[in-house]
Amino acid sequence: MEGEQAEAGSAEPQAEGIVSDAFSNLWTEVMGMLDGSLGNIDDLAEQYADYYNTCFTDVCERMEELRKRHVSQDLEETFSS
Repeated sequence: MEGEQAEAGSAEPQAEGIVSDAFSNLWTEVMGMLDGSLGNIDDLAEQYADYYNTCFTDVCERMEELRKRHVSQDLEETFSS
């Protein structure tokens, strides 16, 4: 009985390591998706156009406006600091 418990106890750290590695890999993949590094702006615009049932070029134009606004705000913050 004690031998079985010892064997089970020694298997647990290995299983934890495997689970930890798998979780770490999954977390890295999820974070990559969230920051947009796995896609491009055209794919995102196409998804928005499909979702809102509107023209792809209209979505692209609006996204470009938003991008420019974000860049200018970042520059203002940089120079004001």
